[in-house]
Amino acid sequence: MSVLRPIWLNLAILAALGLQADAVFGQVFNGLQKQVGTGHSAQGPHYFTILGHIAKPNCYELPTSSPPLVSFVELAGNLTATAAGPIRIIRDGRMVHSTYYSEKRTMRLVPGDIVVVDGKFNQGRIILRGNESPSDDPQADVTLAITGIRDYPVVMTIPAERATIRWITRRLGLDPNVANYVKAVTQRQSEPVFPDKRLQTGTVLVFNPAYVDGSRLPDDLPVPVNSGRPMTSAPAQIQGPTGTLNQLPLAGPPSNQ
Repeated sequence: MSVLRPIWLNLAILAALGLQADAVFGQVFNGLQKQVGTGHSAQGPHYFTILGHIAKPNCYELPTSSPPLVSFVELAGNLTATAAGPIRIIRDGRMVHSTYYSEKRTMRLVPGDIVVVDGKFNQGRIILRGNESPSDDPQADVTLAITGIRDYPVVMTIPAERATIRWITRRLGLDPNVANYVKAVTQRQSEPVFPDKRLQTGTVLVFNPAYVDGSRLPDDLPVPVNSGRPMTSAPAQIQGPTGTLNQLPLAGPPSNQ
């Protein structure tokens, strides 16, 4: 909180002068985002994230600052059978590259890059046919990456019916109003994403660090996988005070006390 306190004090002063807080946040957001939650560091640790139609989606800590894209994909278990080929590189909260994956590609990544592997169909999209129910859908979970809340992207998997910005914001212990200021980077860049809209696998949520109260975050958020340690086939689940966030009932806004 000591890092953010001067920001709030400055905003109060600016508000007294008749300036809008949202406008001020818009000006300082880019600088804050580069400092918190992107994994971008010249000296390390070096964080790289991959999700989508990949065998082992997660955030990884690597000893190198410029791994080849192909090597990183291999480290994460390679593409799944549902991968379509297109991949997107998200950097500093926006898409900077969109290309077709090939083992011959020589592209290298930079610290903080998020690789999204798009698929032949959208995981998490529930389509009802006849007597089918959402629980019949084998792709009922979606995997997302969240930036701006830690020094590295947090990768989490949640049921599709709960995959909204508002639900995730509340499950992180943040004020529900924060959901209105979260940016969603999706495959359809021109498509607006509202707080209650269902998200799909491969979505990257960019939280404004100025709105994040770190003291409210769960203590056991998923952490990056060190490349020297064994990797699992799925990212760890976020834990709440009495169980996984997926198991907790809906709750009201967090207390201000």
